[in-house]
Amino acid sequence: MQSMLDVSELPVDLVKLVNAKAEGNPLFVEEVTRSLMEHGALVRAGGGVRWMREATIEFPERAQDIIRARIDRLDEPVKRTAQTAAVIGREFGLRLLAQVSKDGGMIQELLDALKRAELIYETRFFPELEYIFKHAIIQEVAYQSILGRRRRELHGAIGRAVEALYADHLAEHLEVLAYHFARSEDRQRAAEYLIRAGDKAWAAFAGREALGFYRQALDTIESGEERRRAEVLYKISSVEMLLGDLDAGVGDAEEALALYEKFGDAPALLDLNLAVMRAYTSGAWDGAKEDKALRHLEAAASLSANDPDSVDKGLIHQRTGHFYLHRGQPRTACEWASRAQDIFTRLGVPMGTSLGTAVTYTGRPDEGIAYNERNWEPVVKGGNNLVIGVLGHELITTLALLRDVPRARACAERVLSALPANYDTGMGMAKRPFALALTLAGEISAAEAMTDDIWRLEHGTFYGCIFEDGLAVAFHHLRRGNFQRVREYVDWVTPVFRDRNLVAALSGCSLVSGQLALAESRLHEAEVFLTEARKVCRDGGNVLFELWVLPVLGETHLRAGQRDRADECVSRGFELLTSDQNWRGLPAPLQLVRGMVAGAHRRWDEAERCFETALAINRRYELPWDEAKTLFEWALLNRERGGQTDRELARQRFDMALEMFQRVGAAWEVQAVRAALGASV
Repeated sequence: MQSMLDVSELPVDLVKLVNAKAEGNPLFVEEVTRSLMEHGALVRAGGGVRWMREATIEFPERAQDIIRARIDRLDEPVKRTAQTAAVIGREFGLRLLAQVSKDGGMIQELLDALKRAELIYETRFFPELEYIFKHAIIQEVAYQSILGRRRRELHGAIGRAVEALYADHLAEHLEVLAYHFARSEDRQRAAEYLIRAGDKAWAAFAGREALGFYRQALDTIESGEERRRAEVLYKISSVEMLLGDLDAGVGDAEEALALYEKFGDAPALLDLNLAVMRAYTSGAWDGAKEDKALRHLEAAASLSANDPDSVDKGLIHQRTGHFYLHRGQPRTACEWASRAQDIFTRLGVPMGTSLGTAVTYTGRPDEGIAYNERNWEPVVKGGNNLVIGVLGHELITTLALLRDVPRARACAERVLSALPANYDTGMGMAKRPFALALTLAGEISAAEAMTDDIWRLEHGTFYGCIFEDGLAVAFHHLRRGNFQRVREYVDWVTPVFRDRNLVAALSGCSLVSGQLALAESRLHEAEVFLTEARKVCRDGGNVLFELWVLPVLGETHLRAGQRDRADECVSRGFELLTSDQNWRGLPAPLQLVRGMVAGAHRRWDEAERCFETALAINRRYELPWDEAKTLFEWALLNRERGGQTDRELARQRFDMALEMFQRVGAAWEVQAVRAALGASV
């Protein structure tokens, strides 16, 4: 409906005067003009509006003041009707207004009066008559003119009237009911309709709107209604998480969990613990809150212990086991993964777990590698890139730690070809152990490019699985003799691993730091680092990585003149190397150190046999740096033994070691061999 006033009809001096004061607000112009006409200063004449008499125009501070004055001049029943309608909203229906008005019998006359005053007009005639306030500001001024207590009474009355009028299709009016009861004294109904309105909005994927209703509901819930409060917090956290506000979502979920624990509501506790776990491990915070996720996983496992077998129940146990691998505790991981496997077996579900990796780490590599290999094709067919990346990471890592270079390389190439090139998480997981395998293989250029790529990826994200392969970049630079780069990387990455409690990765860094200290003859520091790494292995049942640490620790003791302690390391290592398993290239370093210890005791023949065995293993599994190291130590033994034949063999083996170290770019070892050659001349 258009205004009955046309600005073109007004006296020019009035328009200029009012516009200057109104700063272009058309409502202000209209209301000042209307006020002057009501006071008789302006009249309609000759198709326009002219001055009837001079008038002093006192401009109010705001347009609201003009409107308030106009409403106050209305007859009381008309004013009361405007106020009641304003509580309903800017738009209101005749039927609802009549239901709540004290003047219901004459409501049409009162509305006509408001129409003549140009405060309202009709907007719809079917299916029922509806009106709208001409301007939102008119409705707001009318609303504010009612005392607070009376407003709350009217909101409650309107809410009850809506319930009665639209009882057969109340779902269409939930937002209206929520609005009015939230502003009434009826907090019970307010909470109910705010929650229902939130549910309706969320069902329509209107997340922000749903949050608004749920948060209002939370403010409305009275003390003592803790169960309802928990339910609303749960709803809020679910929406926040799905909208990506994980900090808020987890905070509200934790608050809901504390309430549900009071009630012992197992189903809600299970769902919430799993929701929080997923939030912590979904990639937010770059995967840095896995520790907190583990706590919720274990809680979920406990809550579901007596539930019937299900895939979800199996996955809880599987994921818990996987997290324990990150913590350097494969023995515990094995227990969880075994339970998961038992559940999947009973269900007849051909789903793999971390059992293969955990079993490999705890000293049964044949069984563990075979288990993971069986799962590879089904996982690739499944097409889940994250699962492909996780299983691929575990296969490459365990094969590289077994020092089986040919199989580790073949596996890495297979995994990388199965993953999208732009999938950084999967690529990072595969490339760390691949870099370790390339370094063991002495492929300088490929290993250098791979470690540079890993460092680049890690500056973007650490999300994904990291076991002892977290040492890969530092290990490569250690073997190249780039000791400063080793320190830079370890100093950068260690706080990250420590913050995330990635104990397996920290153990890898401790090994490299110990090897670096040994190379620089800082023997006490080397022992501290290596003893720390070994303790993690022994506490967690990590046979696989303890067999990496023991040879280096044994050599450290030997260099420090502690032959008995070196002997203990060797004995422990061969105790772990059970005869019923194929340990691939892993025994070679231990055989080398056993030979070095035997040589220190002048048990020459035993030392020769150990070096020969180590050399054969290194050649079989394509480990050129380790082969060169064995030749170097064997040459030192020959030189120490001192016979003419030994001196000739020493020279030959020094030359062979030098050539191999040069080929694999081992700068520090090249210097060591040259120094030994110089001393031999």
